[in-house]
Amino acid sequence: MPTHKFDEVHCQILKVSGPNKIDSAVDITEQAIKSASGPQAFTITKAAGGANEVEITISPIDSDDAVLTGLRSITVWASDDSAGAGVSSTWAIDSIAAKSTFGAVLSALTANKHVIAQTNASGVLTLVLTDAATGGGYVAVENPFSGLPQLIQVEAGDYGS
Repeated sequence: MPTHKFDEVHCQILKVSGPNKIDSAVDITEQAIKSASGPQAFTITKAAGGANEVEITISPIDSDDAVLTGLRSITVWASDDSAGAGVSSTWAIDSIAAKSTFGAVLSALTANKHVIAQTNASGVLTLVLTDAATGGGYVAVENPFSGLPQLIQVEAGDYGS
């Protein structure tokens, strides 16, 4: 079966108030459709933060790898498993917090291990993981499109000093 990629997609939503009467039409662009449909994946990066901190930056992206702006909820957890199975039982994270102006932690599902967080309006979430023992594991992000986790590994050398 052949596949096609269109350079531009235009759709219209019509407001109809009666038989044969169109009140208005609103154009919808391909980007608006992609943005409304939710993330296809995430970019996940890590950087050394302050002493005993590692910063995990997460952004939802569309099928063209463009960051989706707007507030979006994201489920994140620490795992011992490279496939993201389960919440970590060995990684002793002291705290998980959102970096100022880079999103928010909405709810802790498992203390210092599993959170629901939210991006900022630019589509960026930066979580600061603090661990005095500078332990390691995997940070998993649930992809709502596939249901599968995306992961990044954190090791002792990733923490700031």
